[in-house]
Amino acid sequence: MEVDKIVNVYRILSKIIEDNYPIEIVCEITRKCTWDCRFCYIEKHEEGELKTDEYFNILDELSSMGTFVVTITGGEPLLRNDIFDIANYARKKGMGLILYTNGELIQDSVVAKDITRLFGKIEISIHAGEPSIHDFLVRKEGAWEKALNAVYLLKIYNANVVIKTVVTKQGLPSLKKLEEIVSKLNVEWFADVEIAPTYSGDYFKRSMYMLNFDEVKTFRSMFEKFSRTIKENSSKKRITCKAGRSSFFIDYKGYVYPCPEFVIDKEHYIKNVDNLKEKSFKEIINGNTLIEEIRKVKDDAFQKCLRCELLHDCVVCIAKNYKYWNDITYPSPLVCIQTLFNNIYRDKLTPFLFR
Repeated sequence: MEVDKIVNVYRILSKIIEDNYPIEIVCEITRKCTWDCRFCYIEKHEEGELKTDEYFNILDELSSMGTFVVTITGGEPLLRNDIFDIANYARKKGMGLILYTNGELIQDSVVAKDITRLFGKIEISIHAGEPSIHDFLVRKEGAWEKALNAVYLLKIYNANVVIKTVVTKQGLPSLKKLEEIVSKLNVEWFADVEIAPTYSGDYFKRSMYMLNFDEVKTFRSMFEKFSRTIKENSSKKRITCKAGRSSFFIDYKGYVYPCPEFVIDKEHYIKNVDNLKEKSFKEIINGNTLIEEIRKVKDDAFQKCLRCELLHDCVVCIAKNYKYWNDITYPSPLVCIQTLFNNIYRDKLTPFLFR
């Protein structure tokens, strides 16, 4: 009987995804932040974010279109005075909520309790196992202690907390200490070695913090749980993803993208995306040329990828393709290099390819 229920749920979800219902939305409700991370893809903490009533209207429409989950991110979302109004409104509409935060503004039990009540998952950024290193990376003294204190407070109310770490050259030596802390807290931990370029396409900024090949090998050997993600990717069969189909990103000004990876500098994004101040969400996702192209494309359009012997070890990214070539089907060399990198780590290829 339980198997029948699982199969039925799977069929329903498959149908929803196939019919392009917007089941997942990521809302960047502000670019303002209490931190100034050295590796952040946001270069300026800009003004001009959507107002409260505009978010209510957006949530009304998303609810009517079948959205299940809304992830609220920033910047630092808790800087907005109306964050709890927006979250309460979404919950009343029956949507599940996820919060991305640095934890700095979760420093008392009242706030922690409210956040636990509203958000099904709270993801908090901690980038090192030692306060001095973390605070250096985020350019904020005392940030590490406040982030950790936020986790403690949320755990009192049995919140579903995930600690997220951007793995940097500077933070790597202290991550064993962070692992011990995570274990004692009994929370989930996710660490990522990839550092995204800035929204304007600046790759130099990340090069000062991103791990080189030997450092990635060190990280993977230190933390077997994260090395497994490479092997898990190898089971990926489908090339196309849910971006622009069942998942979308709304930036702080109301521009709608297939996913955050598509955000590039202003001169480009304004002609390729539409704004919720001018059109409804339904009009945008059913009329935008880029989204329409994504929804029409099939796996057989990725001819170069299909001819590649490493395809089954690759996580094809249409956003990276688009930003590099203005073509969602032609592979970005950045993705190809990452796939080679992963295969070298797994001893499938030799390092001479990178010399």
